[in-house]
Amino acid sequence: MYLALLSPRTLSLLVLAGSLATPLAKAASLPADWLLAGSRSLEYQIDLDTRNTLSGHGAGSLQHIRGKGDGFGTLMTEFDPADYAGKRVRLSGWLRYRDVTGRTGLWMRADSPDEFASAFYNSQDLKLQGSRDWTRYSVVLDIPADAERLSYGVLLNGRGRVWLDSMALEVVDDAVPVSVQVSAKSLPSKRSPALLR
Repeated sequence: MYLALLSPRTLSLLVLAGSLATPLAKAASLPADWLLAGSRSLEYQIDLDTRNTLSGHGAGSLQHIRGKGDGFGTLMTEFDPADYAGKRVRLSGWLRYRDVTGRTGLWMRADSPDEFASAFYNSQDLKLQGSRDWTRYSVVLDIPADAERLSYGVLLNGRGRVWLDSMALEVVDDAVPVSVQVSAKSLPSKRSPALLR
């Protein structure tokens, strides 16, 4: 199933890696299902690029256009995941990126009635920086049976530009490993406090 065909519901808040973001705008040339969000949405621009495309049908583009580049933007969409609830799901897509100063990558998040981000992965462990030509990436999550919303897209932290093309969303079997979100600041587990004296 190609993601551009899916319809999203209106998004009120987005949390990625602990940052609060609000949706800003939809690009005129992108399908209506896609929107721009992020902690610094005004510093980014989304568009459909018909020249830099892998599929020949146009690639989604997310670009830093102004400001310091100390936040993130995301080209994203969301939908009701009834057909995927209780299943292991793989989101895949091809990324091309140029001059990324922070990081970029695919992300996916499932929200349940009582838990925001009940399943989440944002590619932060891949440390995708600098420039790279078209490469396939994927995110695999176990979607909770009670999931009400599935959100996904590509994020850009800092400056640069990223293109996203040829996406697919598919149910996979349990032999496919789940993407594990790593914390930006992992602390060792201890039984007693460490004190400075």
